[in-house]
Amino acid sequence: MMRRSIANAFGALTLGCILLGCAPVDDGIHPPEIAYGQDVSVGCGMIISDPAFAAGSVLKDGTVLKFDDVGDMLKFHFEHPDRQVAEYFVHDYRADAWLIAGDAVFVQTDSLVSPMGYGVAAFGTREAAEAFAADRDAEIWDLNDTKLYVHEVAHGDGHGIASP
Repeated sequence: MMRRSIANAFGALTLGCILLGCAPVDDGIHPPEIAYGQDVSVGCGMIISDPAFAAGSVLKDGTVLKFDDVGDMLKFHFEHPDRQVAEYFVHDYRADAWLIAGDAVFVQTDSLVSPMGYGVAAFGTREAAEAFAADRDAEIWDLNDTKLYVHEVAHGDGHGIASP
C-alpha cells in the first residue's frame, strides 16, 4: 500500500514536471495596465485619459513606462537613449486592444487631435488603417516611419516626413 502511494506520488510529480516543461515560457513582457483618468504620462506629466492614444514601453530591466500619446512615448525614448526598450506597445485606435508597436500600422494626419498633437493612431491591420485614412489627408506608416516623423517634429523642422 505504501509502495503504491509513493509510486502514485512519483508519477504525479513526473507528469507535472513534463507538463511544466512543455508550458509556454512567459517572458514577462506585457502591455502596461493603465488606470485611465488616474495614471500620469511619463513623457509629459499629463493624466492618461484616452485609451485610443495610449502607449507604453517595457524596458530591458523590467520597468514599465506609460504614455498618453504614441508620439510622446517615442520622443521620450529619443531623449533618454540610456533607457533600453525591450518592447513598445500601442493601443489600437478602434479596438480595445494592445498591440506590439512593431506589428502595428500607424496613421498620421493633422486632422486627428491626439493628446500631444502628433496626430498618430495605431491599428492592428493595414486594412483598418487604410479604411481610417481613406477620407482624411493621411499617411500610413510602420513603426520606423513613425519614429522618423516624431523625431523630425520634436527635433527638426516640424513638418514630418515625405510619403514613403
